[in-house]
Amino acid sequence: MSQSDGSFSIVQLPPGNYEIVASIEGFSSKTYKQSLELGIVALVNFNLEVGQNTEIIEVLASNEFSQEKTENSTNINPKLINDLPINRRNFLDFALTTPRATKDRAPAQGVVASSGISFNGQQARFNNVSIDGLDNNETAAGSVRATLSQDAIQEFQVVSDSYSAEFGRALGGVVNIITKGGGSEFRGSLFFLNRNDSTSARDVFAPTEPEYKQYQFGATFSGPIKKDKIFFFNSFERLSVKQSNFVTISNQTVNSAKSLGFTLDNGPIPFAFGTTSALTRVDFRLGQQDNLFIRYNFGGNYNGAFEPFGGLSGQTAGGIQLLDENNLAVNNTYSSTSLNLINETRFLFGLRNQDVNAPDNSTRVQLIAPEGIVTFGRTIFLSQPRRASIYQIIDNVSLTRGRHQIKFGGDYYYVNLPGDGGTKVPIFSGGFAVFAPLDFSAFGGPNISGIEAFDPKLRTPEQRAFLTNFAQQLALNFPLASLPLPTAFAQGFGNPLVTIDQKQLALFFQDNIKLSENFLLKLGIRYDINRIGFVPKNNGFFSPRIAISYRPKKLENLTIKAGYGIFASTQLFGNATLVELTSATNAIKIPVIPFPFSAIPFSLPNRKFPEGLEIPAGVDFIPQLSSTFVYDRKTRTSYTQQSTLE
Repeated sequence: MSQSDGSFSIVQLPPGNYEIVASIEGFSSKTYKQSLELGIVALVNFNLEVGQNTEIIEVLASNEFSQEKTENSTNINPKLINDLPINRRNFLDFALTTPRATKDRAPAQGVVASSGISFNGQQARFNNVSIDGLDNNETAAGSVRATLSQDAIQEFQVVSDSYSAEFGRALGGVVNIITKGGGSEFRGSLFFLNRNDSTSARDVFAPTEPEYKQYQFGATFSGPIKKDKIFFFNSFERLSVKQSNFVTISNQTVNSAKSLGFTLDNGPIPFAFGTTSALTRVDFRLGQQDNLFIRYNFGGNYNGAFEPFGGLSGQTAGGIQLLDENNLAVNNTYSSTSLNLINETRFLFGLRNQDVNAPDNSTRVQLIAPEGIVTFGRTIFLSQPRRASIYQIIDNVSLTRGRHQIKFGGDYYYVNLPGDGGTKVPIFSGGFAVFAPLDFSAFGGPNISGIEAFDPKLRTPEQRAFLTNFAQQLALNFPLASLPLPTAFAQGFGNPLVTIDQKQLALFFQDNIKLSENFLLKLGIRYDINRIGFVPKNNGFFSPRIAISYRPKKLENLTIKAGYGIFASTQLFGNATLVELTSATNAIKIPVIPFPFSAIPFSLPNRKFPEGLEIPAGVDFIPQLSSTFVYDRKTRTSYTQQSTLE
């Protein structure tokens, strides 16, 4: 695109290596070899001399400190991806090497896991990760969806703040991932990795060396289908791990749990973990001004500790993930030199099927034991299947008009999880019992510890005698002295099936104005509106952005950059689903039964009431003693105001 001052700008070029040639009759020609990285603006000045000589100049790196760049970003290029060591080859871990990014310190949380990366102290649930400009976020809890082989990544960019209006749905950072395409030559690669317990040292805190096996292998193959017209790229990767988590629950607690019919073990507990990823991309050169690619990628996961266990949490308190995800993406880029216009159209269709199953169907127990707070039994939100269909369409237009580089566009995102397709969120349906110390000193009786409340065989004769007398005084028709005595017992009843529809629409306008040779002004505005079927409606959110870059003419090595913007997050439907099921529709009711009546359900077969849609006869649902989830009917979109100066 030509400018009025005689300069040229080429926008929306994909990352890669380029040769730029300038020549005119009677003058020497010059060729610049320029490496372009994602989101980087490179400036190349040509000075042709009289004569017929040819000169080739190679630029070794992109201009990271270009005046055109006002955001705080870091590019992870192919060299870094290939050269830096990384365990299990999860390329997103490279984001932790960038400024302002830290590992999420919240404990691993299974079905409500986050993205794992916190930017500028913001929650790790409110980042935006995209692949080839298309959404790759799980919007129930704010984690990342599909994973790709490290060898399928061309490069990616991590933007921590001051990003333009084109990027939204994030309070924290933005991660842009670009996949590889094929070339004019056939290329391939293979790798294999093996680690096992015979080559690994024993954990210093482990009394024994448990079994450990890790296999990881993969391959890529790319090349032309039709010379200079159609190209392909394929990648495959498989990771398989067998390892153990150490459960440090005491032998006394383990024996007590087993005597009451629970499955509980301590020491090293083996589990397996595996991922499979495959990608196929086909690029089409439809013309000199029209390019199209189609990408399909598959991701499969098996994780025997998706809901984590270990320490004072038994294996039955964990959860097993079974996941398969299929994505089809289409990306078309059309340019018009006569109009100085580039139009990008992107489309995504995804199917995500996830089951998180409990390894054991026993009642959840939280026990204050001598060694600490011990948990075992079925997690309160399992088992939980999700069946999601995902659609997204984006259209962006770039224009160059004089001093203005203008970009505007729209983005529509829709995800559907049908209840009739098996999506459900059980809440306390397996039962939940809490065992804490019982203090009877107000009645002239003894104290009973948490483990003694759990296991009747550990009680002293004095404790048994008091409980027998206490039951008689209360006219109870069940023997407290010989029963486990939960402080409270809760169990959910009702239909856990739920239909979730989420619709997100975004519009943006961005204008980068070159006010002078050394002063750049960026102005942007973004509008986002999110709709979740059962969440109170909002009016959408406007996010203005402004940034400047100034380089004094007398101080060419100095650049002053500043920015301000409002950044809005997307709404996560995970918590809202709990509200829908327990409060809005009352589909699930969770009666909470206090001591001493809590001993009744825990003394039944399977240590709980029979699971079902209706509360058992004789059990009163007392709202004041029940568990419900609520939200403000005037819920607003979360947002932050951020300013930068450097």
